Amino acid sequence: MFDKFFACFSMLCMITFISIVLWFVDAWDLRIISIAVLCMASYDFYLLAFKKQKDKN
Repeated sequence: MFDKFFACFSMLCMITFISIVLWFVDAWDLRIISIAVLCMASYDFYLLAFKKQKDKN
């Protein structure tokens, strides 16, 4: 249970950090890369934290 809590907390911290970067930095290339990194991290977070795995060995 704590593993999912810490995973959610760390994802929330990452989203907060990237949103601050996107809000205050006025560079379109940095925004595109930040959004791409956030999408990849969100997908990995979903796979590791919430998707049911068939075999846990």
